[in-house]
Amino acid sequence: MIASRQRTVSEYYLAGLTIVMIAERLSLSLATISKDLKTLKQLWASENIRLRERYVKRELARLSNLEQYAIEHLAEPEEIFNATGDLVSGPNPVKFIQAMLKIIKRRSMLLGLDAPIRLELDATQGSEDIVARSATMSDLEIKMVLKRSLTIRAQLSKGTKSKNVIDISPSQSI
Repeated sequence: MIASRQRTVSEYYLAGLTIVMIAERLSLSLATISKDLKTLKQLWASENIRLRERYVKRELARLSNLEQYAIEHLAEPEEIFNATGDLVSGPNPVKFIQAMLKIIKRRSMLLGLDAPIRLELDATQGSEDIVARSATMSDLEIKMVLKRSLTIRAQLSKGTKSKNVIDISPSQSI
């Protein structure tokens, strides 16, 4: 009975009906519908986690296969000669390096190694403090933080409220 009701609530909710509309259609209280939706959302979240884990595992295996292929075929391919004995193709380290860098970048993204860096700034924090706390940051990321810090200070000196949290993803530029 409860599973059947939750299935119906789920269908209505995914169709775009509000909690009030669902409660009216099923002649149930808002609290019951809210509780069912809370349960359903938890179920959906755990299912998404499992699906994501399976996807990441499959993608990492695929990347390992690509990496192996690159090692076998791009790192040191066989030298090919034409009919006159001239070397037509040989090892191509540039293609190998490019392929490996793409694989490494994709693997890092899947594992969350390229997650944004989050720093909280206050108006009194000097540039030296930011640089001292940024041992793991790239020069570009440090420049972004310093630029944002100056913007925050300028807005605060004018009495303007400003977001004092900076999210820096590795692909951002200033």
